Amino acid sequence: MLVYYGIPAGIVFLVALSAYLRDTAVPKNRPFDWLFILVTALLWPVTAPFIAWKKVTALLADPPKNEGVELRSQPVSKLEALYRRQYY
Repeated sequence: MLVYYGIPAGIVFLVALSAYLRDTAVPKNRPFDWLFILVTALLWPVTAPFIAWKKVTALLADPPKNEGVELRSQPVSKLEALYRRQYY
């Protein structure tokens, strides 16, 4: 029974940890941040759907990787507008 809880918790922990370590704007020595990652992993039945939703919307929002093609000046959808506001 512990396997059914531990494996997804470990996956969520690794996803949250990798996102935290890739964030260069946050100092890595704050104990509250590490506690948050631990709680995120322990509460994976609640946090995993939100992490998956964020990953899927980020994947869908990526602009096409066509070289030499200029991006449109106006976003076509609300999802693209959100992506541009977040990353540009």
